[in-house]
Amino acid sequence: MVVLSLTFYIFYKDVKSVNKNILNTSILFRAIDKSVLFVGTILIIISFFILSEILFNSYYYKSSLLPFTILPNFLSSLIFGIFSFKFFQWYKNNRESYVVLLFGLAFIIFCFSNIFVSVGDAYLISTHKSELIDPSTEVTYYDFEEGSFFNVYFDLYAFLDLGMFFCFYLGSILMLYPYSRKIGRTKFWLLMLIPLISQLFTLVDSFNIMDTDTDENLFYFYLVSIWEQALVGFLFGFVFWKISKQIDEDNPIRKYLRMVGLGFILFYISNQSSVFLSSYPPFGLLCLTMLTISAYFVVTGLYSSAISISQNLNLRKSIKKISLNDANFLSSIGKGEMEGTVKKTVSNLKNIINEQEKEMEEKTGIETQLSTNEMEDYLQQVVEETLKVRNKKKSN
Repeated sequence: MVVLSLTFYIFYKDVKSVNKNILNTSILFRAIDKSVLFVGTILIIISFFILSEILFNSYYYKSSLLPFTILPNFLSSLIFGIFSFKFFQWYKNNRESYVVLLFGLAFIIFCFSNIFVSVGDAYLISTHKSELIDPSTEVTYYDFEEGSFFNVYFDLYAFLDLGMFFCFYLGSILMLYPYSRKIGRTKFWLLMLIPLISQLFTLVDSFNIMDTDTDENLFYFYLVSIWEQALVGFLFGFVFWKISKQIDEDNPIRKYLRMVGLGFILFYISNQSSVFLSSYPPFGLLCLTMLTISAYFVVTGLYSSAISISQNLNLRKSIKKISLNDANFLSSIGKGEMEGTVKKTVSNLKNIINEQEKEMEEKTGIETQLSTNEMEDYLQQVVEETLKVRNKKKSN
């Protein structure tokens, strides 16, 4: 429990330090931050209470499991629901931002699916035969009859969960693809393919590929499913970490992507945990305690990354617009002194871009930064595009 408390507060301090600017500018973020801390603290206190009962009385009350099913699931659903609304609003103003649309869809699907599973698990806990759970209490592995209400109910949850994964997956590809050349396109696609293959394992029960008619098979299915989802989280997190490693250390996108990577690892581990089996001891409490902090990591990391990348693109558009309106710059394109002209143009633009970066950060609370090298590389791309257009006109 001491390790759990320390882990929770270390992660909380970490995400708070990354979000310090946006916490200063957004009442909504501050409210979410306080809610995550409050719920996490409540669950840690209840965990201590359950552990004390087990150590001194060799039993615990099944009703003490309900907060772990209801509180983290409903708060994380609320967080995802709020940010889905913000992402949809953003998409409404920028119809070309498919990354924002996909993440918004993933958030709203998670919101509904998590409420689904929370209500279902709470019902199963409440119907458990014994109020006191001790070492002699039999663990019930639920295998609902084909076509029954709960069979359809949890199958629907499985498909919602799969839909959430695909939205996260496609959104991540679109967001990370511009950085894929830093690690190589082939390596990037291989890294993105592995989580997809791993995730498809979750369909073996829904499509009756695996026989789960016996308690033994159900036990192994639960065990493998938990490890498989943990693997998906680690693989997802590794992709974000690998991409972030290739970005300059002073670029704020680097820390946002790392936050998303850590968030996905925590999220996929904690989101697959459950206490509805009412086992002794109650496995899953530690992971469920981390669910809200993992949701906080994922949504704020993706939100900050998406805004920072969007602001980065706007800065690049400004560079292109200003440089193409510069007569001296245009007249030098194609001449031998082009490299020197690019450096001089970037030097002249640096103060303007720095001012725009500050304005964006004050408005959104999200940092954005274009290094001198990035500006020179982008301006060189503008030169190449301009030369192609000129050559095409000449050939016509």
